[in-house]
Amino acid sequence: MRLTNALLKCHPVFMGNVIKFKGSALKGKHRFVPPATKGVRYRLWLGWRDELENLKLIGAPYVTVDEELDYLESIGRRHQDVDPLYTSKLEAPMRQHYAVEIMEKFERTRKFENWD
Repeated sequence: MRLTNALLKCHPVFMGNVIKFKGSALKGKHRFVPPATKGVRYRLWLGWRDELENLKLIGAPYVTVDEELDYLESIGRRHQDVDPLYTSKLEAPMRQHYAVEIMEKFERTRKFENWD
C-alpha cells in the first residue's frame, strides 16, 4: 500500500490526489470518489445499453410456442413426437433376486425320492 500511495502521488493517473485523512482512501467517510467525466458517463451508458439489449433478447425467445406448433403441424408431426422421451414408457429396472428369496418360494412339504 505504501508503494501504491507513493506511485499515485508521483503520477496520479488512476485516483488523482489522495485525500490526507487517516484510513483508506477508497472507503469510509472521507473516501476518494473519482470525478464523473463525460467519458466515465459514456462508458456507463454503453454498459447499460448492452445490458438492456441482452435482457430484451433473453426475454423474448426466437421462436414462440405457437410458431413451433405451426411448424410441426406443417411437416406432419406432433409436439410429443419431437422428443422420444415424451412418448416412451418409463420402465422399472430389473429387480435383483437373492438366493434366499428363491428358496422361500420352494414347496416345504414336498417329499423327495429315496434312491436306496
